[in-house]
Amino acid sequence: MFTLAQMQAPQLPDLPTGPSLDRVRGPVEIPLFETWQIVGISAGGVVLTALAIWAIAAMIRKQRNAPSPVEPRTAALRTIEVAAQHSGDDDSRFAQITAGALHRYYEDGLGIRTQGQTTQELTQRLEAAPLELVEAHAALKGFLKECDQIKFARKQLSPTEREQLSKTAVQIIELCSQRKETTSR
Repeated sequence: MFTLAQMQAPQLPDLPTGPSLDRVRGPVEIPLFETWQIVGISAGGVVLTALAIWAIAAMIRKQRNAPSPVEPRTAALRTIEVAAQHSGDDDSRFAQITAGALHRYYEDGLGIRTQGQTTQELTQRLEAAPLELVEAHAALKGFLKECDQIKFARKQLSPTEREQLSKTAVQIIELCSQRKETTSR
């Protein structure tokens, strides 16, 4: 039997003449990163870590210094009071701020979407609202119609009318607050 080891290998041709390979050195080790790259990455890491620590500390400081959230009822009453004191003779501005306070109270305190709605849209929406607030909703409808006349028809208010309008807004908020407390118990 004839085995592979006994086979004669074909003769390889001679190498062509050319430059000598006797000056070739062994393999050269190439580092993954150069020294300047390692220093740059390390410095960048230190800077990013410092920024992250600073941002977290700032967020914690901000949370500690943040005022406690104001109850919607309190915020609305304050806004009405400020509108009455600081709107001067500008009845339109007074009506706008006072009506806005009631809109925000209904939105935040009662969960009834009112922002961006006209008086007519809000009136239709309130007709489908809970029955325990019927008195407050009726008072709100009249209040908003009065405010619309002041804002759009340029109705002028006497100091007594202005004070009465403020009292009406406060009464609406108080009525809603009482009903809300009664139903939540």
